[in-house]
Amino acid sequence: MDLASSVPFTARGWPQKPSGAILYHSTPESEILSDKARRLSFECYLQLSGLQYCTKAVCNAVDMSPSGTSPFLCLTLNSRLPLIIWGLPQLFAFLATHEMGAGRELTLREKGEVEAIVSLVNTRISPIEEYETWLNSENAIDYTERLQGAGLSWPLNKILPKFRRLCYWWNHCDLWSQGRKPLLLDFDQACEVLSQRLGDKECFLDKGWSLADAVVFGHVQAILTTPLPSGDLTRLALRHQGLVDFCRVSVPGKGVRVEVEVEDVIRWRT
Repeated sequence: MDLASSVPFTARGWPQKPSGAILYHSTPESEILSDKARRLSFECYLQLSGLQYCTKAVCNAVDMSPSGTSPFLCLTLNSRLPLIIWGLPQLFAFLATHEMGAGRELTLREKGEVEAIVSLVNTRISPIEEYETWLNSENAIDYTERLQGAGLSWPLNKILPKFRRLCYWWNHCDLWSQGRKPLLLDFDQACEVLSQRLGDKECFLDKGWSLADAVVFGHVQAILTTPLPSGDLTRLALRHQGLVDFCRVSVPGKGVRVEVEVEDVIRWRT
């Protein structure tokens, strides 16, 4: 998929450049693996882009998000209305239209390499993250439902997590039908490909960090730092030392990040 085609229709031809951004995400007590991977990828690319931003951890980030997932980005424009972006490809495309963001000076070949790496992560790593979070019974009961119920009073802390898990299973029967072993095998092979592509370099492209690095960093770092009860995903990731070392490198960039602001509930004003 061409990343440039992912730009939101409201952003095409938009004359205003963003002056800042707020990244809303779930609180640490309620943030599940898949949401954490997306957040780390967002934060990494925001630092690479040089866009000033702050983060706000809110317990109802999933309910606030237009996509029903955490995180999402609220871009500050000169106009009164902000622009909401909930996908990293959309953020990449929007910043590219304003000559901002990492990787805007890449050649066509290099852009193709970035798209291939992002596609590999989306098709081979993201599915197993979702499966382990929602469809693996061991993780879903002892990890996902516990985090999804954090901050909620009884009986909502018991009912709502089970309802969300049931809705996810109902909407992702195709992922369930694939089975866990094939997804783990795809994940292991994808890590091997990424590790070989990275080699002994600090980033995937010779010109420096790009969207591909941000996406890989976010997903691998989330897997390495999330203590799932099963532990199989982390053990597989630790077998690929190149990716482990890659996640230990400091993320370059000129982005300005402030401390996370935790808020119990944020209500949008109409």
